[in-house]
Amino acid sequence: MPARPLPDRLALLLILTALFTPLPATAQGTLADYARANSLGQRLQGLVVDIAERPSWIGETTRFWYRKTVEGGHNFRLVDAETRARGPAFDHERLASTLSSLPAFADDTITAIDLPFNRIEFTDDEQAIEFVANNLAWWCDLDTYECEDQGAPRRQGRGGGNPSGVSWSAGPGQLWRNLSTEPIVSPDSTREVFIQNYNVAHRKVGADPDDYTMLTWEGTPGNTYTDRSIAWSPDSRRVAVYRVVPGQERVVHYVESSPDDQLQPTHSTYLYAKPGDRLDKEIPVILDVESGRQMIIDDALFPNAYTLSRLQWREDSEHVVFEYNQRGHQVYRVIEVDAETGQTRAVISEEPETFFNYSNKRFRHDIDDGREIIWMSERDGWNHLYMLDGETGG
Repeated sequence: MPARPLPDRLALLLILTALFTPLPATAQGTLADYARANSLGQRLQGLVVDIAERPSWIGETTRFWYRKTVEGGHNFRLVDAETRARGPAFDHERLASTLSSLPAFADDTITAIDLPFNRIEFTDDEQAIEFVANNLAWWCDLDTYECEDQGAPRRQGRGGGNPSGVSWSAGPGQLWRNLSTEPIVSPDSTREVFIQNYNVAHRKVGADPDDYTMLTWEGTPGNTYTDRSIAWSPDSRRVAVYRVVPGQERVVHYVESSPDDQLQPTHSTYLYAKPGDRLDKEIPVILDVESGRQMIIDDALFPNAYTLSRLQWREDSEHVVFEYNQRGHQVYRVIEVDAETGQTRAVISEEPETFFNYSNKRFRHDIDDGREIIWMSERDGWNHLYMLDGETGG
């Protein structure tokens, strides 16, 4: 017998039933699943040994310390770069024993490979160390291993120097925000510059606050000088500063559904540019404080910046250096500006066919006022440190 077609109403009912019948729900993760995922980083720590962290020089000496991974934790090491002597930075067992006996650490389990800090500072001619643990500053004698509570940690002020030699770059669209009128004092402590109505002004230290001279006049909310970029020349004659044309302000919104301190969700925002957005344009300007001369630097070598690093003066007070990260990260340059003529040159120019790894593999250390430069590069396909001629880049 031939099959008979279903009545229209019955066929429609079967289709609707299939559409609206819920599919088997995928099992949602349990609290234990989330806790296990959240602890992954902690559980993986210590599984790889002899991974060294960034070294830190001890003052002007030939010695430096660093922390490295050991089985189950970390160890602090001390190296003399001249004699090549190396060993523990201190007696880890004695320090762990001392800290464990202090009331401030009564609730902590402290061992020689699990100390409650990750950075130290040598003091008292390297006879003592300082560190921060449990929101307190500590001083410990490396002879007796007695430790003293120094109270709340010192807050670090805003500085313009960069003693490590490693360049720093802000994210795009940040420098011009949060302008202040806080004065920046010259190295010889005789003069100070500050932002006044989006422009740069200067006066003598200790003078009447209203007794100042304008160094620029063209600053506006849409074309503003920024105090965060001001850098004095070592001879206190000139100032290097960025004038910023603000770009598109792209705001990403976050909602934390279950904050720890309240029942209601919290809202926060974060500035994050998307591909194609107009970025801030930072224009380097050199100002001669004595003559009032203004020199705007031509951007032929840095025309399409994702970021420009902080402006740094050479010790000779005749040159300014900054780093240029092109949008797309396929050109990265170290640029030097002649403060007298405004002429620019690319001391180093990385132009890979793919991508310059600026966030994880960028290192620069200038030697002898930039006459030689230690530079990290993957230009031959492998990651190496190069000693380059600061005059030729070779």
